[in-house]
Amino acid sequence: MKNFNLPQCLELLREYLAETVSVKNIRLLAYPIRSNGDIKVLIIRSEQEESSTFLGNVQNHQKRLIQALESCKVKGELIVDQAHPVAQWYAEMVDSERKVPTLPWYVLGLWDEDRFLGECRFTCSKEDIFTPEECELIETLRPVLCIALNNYQQYLELQEARTELLRENKRLKQAISSDEAPELRGILGGLRHVAERINMIAAHDVSVLITGETGTGKELVARRIHNLSYRCSSPFIALNCGAIPSTLIDSELFGHVKGAFTGALQNHKGYFERAHGGTLFLDEVGELPADAQVRLLRVLQEGEIVPVGSTTPVKINTRIIAATNRNLYDMMRNGTFREDLFYRLRVAHIFLPPLRQRKEDLPDLVYYILKSLARKYELPVPELAEGEWEKLRRYDWPGNVRELQNVLLEALISTPHGMPLKVNFFQSGRRGQEEQADAFVPGGESAVMMPVAGGSFRAGVPVVEEEGCLNSDAMMAAYYKKVLDMCHGRIKGEFGAAAKLGVHPSTLRFRLKKLGILEPRNRKK
Repeated sequence: MKNFNLPQCLELLREYLAETVSVKNIRLLAYPIRSNGDIKVLIIRSEQEESSTFLGNVQNHQKRLIQALESCKVKGELIVDQAHPVAQWYAEMVDSERKVPTLPWYVLGLWDEDRFLGECRFTCSKEDIFTPEECELIETLRPVLCIALNNYQQYLELQEARTELLRENKRLKQAISSDEAPELRGILGGLRHVAERINMIAAHDVSVLITGETGTGKELVARRIHNLSYRCSSPFIALNCGAIPSTLIDSELFGHVKGAFTGALQNHKGYFERAHGGTLFLDEVGELPADAQVRLLRVLQEGEIVPVGSTTPVKINTRIIAATNRNLYDMMRNGTFREDLFYRLRVAHIFLPPLRQRKEDLPDLVYYILKSLARKYELPVPELAEGEWEKLRRYDWPGNVRELQNVLLEALISTPHGMPLKVNFFQSGRRGQEEQADAFVPGGESAVMMPVAGGSFRAGVPVVEEEGCLNSDAMMAAYYKKVLDMCHGRIKGEFGAAAKLGVHPSTLRFRLKKLGILEPRNRKK
């Protein structure tokens, strides 16, 4: 019985028995228990090459059959004819014709120690029931049938696991291919080394720190890492640390229990619990207050949280991916960011360079963005007007790829259909070409890049203000003011500044307040 073609094996067994026993056919019923608790019965027939299954009330059938088998004089032997009390329900469960066969049958129960494997039914080829001698001969087959059925069930489980692994392998290959993450491909452009590093980091379940200016696609990279990891089927939860008031950050991160404070009317799961088994993306991690940094460090060290108002730790299994556009080295020197937390977060590091340092990617990025916008708005892919390419190359792109997307979107909706696109820029804070220093320094991609004057990044260099050059905050303030003016002061809504910038309205309001941009009373919110 080494061959796993059980129908063929049963037919060979029937032919062998036919010389001494009046056997018309043999049916083997296997009862593998499924993960959802249902029992799926596999019916293997000697007269058919293919097996079949049924999913009726098989729990009840199995229970009644075992009771009938155990009530016999010899446990596991059941001789059934038309007059037998179990004949009707047995036939209805096993036979598709839903009627009692005219010929009697012999049911042999199969056990692996205390585990019920199934049953083997021998149908008699004559109207008389099997003789005691025939039953004794059939009984000798019980050990062989138990081994065969047990092996066959294990074989089916291995086949099912193999199929699932092949399906998962195919999914992962598709995820690695360019078609899986077109939006990320549009953000990265020609940064092949960044894409390769993403694939490498995703395979290791470690904390990741993503650095780069605003608009370089840090959340897309975090999602890509999650989708390529073994946690891909679990939640990916994104949290903007800068958008949460300091008084609520503990409750939002770690949750709270009922009665923990005024207004805590029920238990509340924090972001860590919601991301259990998956990935928690902490955007703008540099905005966390000092006390929240201490508690985050404990989570990374101990793998557990304590909800507000509770004394019972809760174990969590969550991967942390953090991102920032801040100078964390400078913040550590100033004592505003914990050094031990920094090294806990920065087990693996990805730096996303600003668009002005990779303008060779502009043609591919522009084509991808225009193609995506045209597909979204059901328009033909537009072309740029003469001279626009030179304008794109000369511009510094302080808002990076996000600004490029917004500039092209504005050009698309402002240009009559069929006409070449003309682009407009938010010129405030623009720097000359001579000030665009290369942000990459010796030490490779692992070096942490820090913002320098004008918003560029350079490893370990403190923020300074040069004569005639805006620092990053002043540049971003001018940029936001320009966007607000274009949107007539509107923040929310489809045509508001938040939508144009690709951020949540509350996030934009927080940034405006932090940059000291006061909204006039007549501005629409």
